[in-house]
Amino acid sequence: AKMAKKRRLRRLACFRASEKGRLGSRGMLVVGTWNTRGLGAPKSGDPEGKVRALFTLMKERGWNCGLLSDLLPEDGVCEVVVAGLQWLVVHYGKVGVALDPWLAARWRAGGSTVVQAKGWRDGVRAFGLKIPGKGWKPGVLLIPVYAPLARRTSVAQREGFREALSQLVDKLRGHSKLIVGGDFNGEVGAKKDARWRHVMGPFEDSRRTRAGEELLHFCAQEGLVVANTFRNQAHKGTWFHNRWGSEHALDHFLVRAADRRWVKSVRTLHFGPDGGPAHAGRQGRPGKFSSAPWLVRTDHDPVELLIRLGKDWTLEQERRREQAPRPDVLRFLGSSREAAALRQDYASKVQAELGSYTGVSLNWDVLADAMKTVA
Repeated sequence: AKMAKKRRLRRLACFRASEKGRLGSRGMLVVGTWNTRGLGAPKSGDPEGKVRALFTLMKERGWNCGLLSDLLPEDGVCEVVVAGLQWLVVHYGKVGVALDPWLAARWRAGGSTVVQAKGWRDGVRAFGLKIPGKGWKPGVLLIPVYAPLARRTSVAQREGFREALSQLVDKLRGHSKLIVGGDFNGEVGAKKDARWRHVMGPFEDSRRTRAGEELLHFCAQEGLVVANTFRNQAHKGTWFHNRWGSEHALDHFLVRAADRRWVKSVRTLHFGPDGGPAHAGRQGRPGKFSSAPWLVRTDHDPVELLIRLGKDWTLEQERRREQAPRPDVLRFLGSSREAAALRQDYASKVQAELGSYTGVSLNWDVLADAMKTVA
């Protein structure tokens, strides 16, 4: 028995060490979103080299999962081994989710749940991946997004996209965290706009497009916030115009308003892991933003989110306060006239309630149920 107990404690210690190694001492989850510009397309020149380059950077940045957009329209689940790390890629339509071995094991242990929405007209542009919780640690619902271009689609098409995305958000249950990330093809902001303070932070973009305005309306309807706008960064642009060199923040992360405080950082990556020397501009970019090694594979810069996975004790206290109020039993005690009247009234109501139990033999369970109902 002692040896078995030691083995159990040893396994528990190993499990806790692996948990700490993957999430860090404070339970951090690193999520990235990236427009890959046709990842998986056989005519992209060097498809294997593109996969190797993108996933190598994801490993170097320590991502637990990546929300990928603009993929080759193909459905399925596959495994990608890059630099000694095995990634699990769940791919539907134009979006996909890449999971590291730790998250992939949790997803498979929870039943490999994929949440689909109805109403797509031009291919799947979003789906949900449920990572179940474990113990007091909450689960995560990951939703990759690739929004249609506003100038190439009608209002009805964009409304259909938002309705399908709303179906996925409604699938969130319990205390799970919601992370929506991808290329929304819209900029969310003029500065000092007080109308959207409930969905935006003080660090907005320099401009707002029509797609960005529609995104803000969607966030207000679903109770979400744009996480990028709550963290300051000098240059948030994820794409630079090929001719004019102007930067545009098109990729965003959306989280629930209640989960915003768990977001520790959101930043756009303009350089490689080693910084990299600046050189002549490419793809319309200024020289200082042209040293990223991935620019030969995609013209979008990735966005990185760091969120803490922990129990929300404040929400737990709020749920307890929202429970049905308990009767003030202290008023029934004592020899005062008020206490005697309350006891008499309560006894008469219990008698009346017991009279409604026809065909049931009276016992302590029935009596307790009647007393709870009257109380």
